[in-house]
Amino acid sequence: MRKSSLCLLTLLAANTAFGQDGLIKKDEVVAEMEAKKAAMEGEAAKPDGWNLGVQLGSSASLTDMRHVAGAVSDGTTFQLGLVFDGKANYKHGRHEWLNSLNITHQQTRTPVIDAFIKTADNLDFRTSYLYSLASLPWMGPFARARLQSQILKSQVIYAEPTRLVFSDQPGKARDLEAEEAYTFANPFDPMQLRQSAGFFARPVENKTIKATFTLGAGAQEIVARDGYALNDDGDTDAVEFQKLESTQELGIEIDAEVEGHATEYIFWSAGLNILHPFVYNADNPNDLEGLELTNIEFKAKVGVKLSKWLSVDYTLDAKRIPFVLDEWQVQNGLLLSASFETFYPSAQ
Repeated sequence: MRKSSLCLLTLLAANTAFGQDGLIKKDEVVAEMEAKKAAMEGEAAKPDGWNLGVQLGSSASLTDMRHVAGAVSDGTTFQLGLVFDGKANYKHGRHEWLNSLNITHQQTRTPVIDAFIKTADNLDFRTSYLYSLASLPWMGPFARARLQSQILKSQVIYAEPTRLVFSDQPGKARDLEAEEAYTFANPFDPMQLRQSAGFFARPVENKTIKATFTLGAGAQEIVARDGYALNDDGDTDAVEFQKLESTQELGIEIDAEVEGHATEYIFWSAGLNILHPFVYNADNPNDLEGLELTNIEFKAKVGVKLSKWLSVDYTLDAKRIPFVLDEWQVQNGLLLSASFETFYPSAQ
């Protein structure tokens, strides 16, 4: 009798547990045990639902020089930069939908030119879908889309009269007066579109470091509308501009993103994206071939927390898009950033 009662109690305990609201199903008990196990192992528990976050950064400098030995000219130099980073991620079981928006803008005014000039302008939107395999939850198929462009028009202003020449207008030139503005590209010109699909892997994901890798097919479209890119070689008196052309590319894409915390107050991130086209319909005036056709983008960030929501961040963005401009485009800056992050529904 005792033996039968013991077996019955064991079966009841294995299938039900009691709480404040009555009976709790076995699946809920198992899920709670797995969550506790993940926390003990130091893994970052991801609750189902929305994860929203915003980071606002700004940089500003003001320098005034009067009769300083070695200075190019007397006057005031003012620089103001703004960065917006937003994310809206959704998770449901093995499904993840990741969305991010980055906007960077910077204006500079120097004593040489009595006008504010845009020195940085970038919009970057990404949306990705990931599905984690049941047998291997750290990997699975993915699909991603991306849009990059500039928000405002691009202009050049020179302190002295300057001659402009254009790659699609041989033998013709435009002469600018001192401090005359010339618009060489309108807003959202060019527009870079990217689509990719394949498999992702997250071999490491905990409170200290997170790494995500993707490999698959990638397509890229450059949509140009009568704009130019500054491509001055410096060997002539004139300033050279290269005509932007619409292009399409199809090839293989590799992407790597790593982020983590060096200490409680120091965080960092780095990303590398490579797209090598095997098929393209672009004009190739520079006779590029092999690895010279590869699109490369590298991003890095290092931040020091001053408080829970305030940090000082250094950012670096370098990219090479051969069919837009066969040169490295580099932007970097030091920012004071305020950020907040919230979960919905709240993690228990």
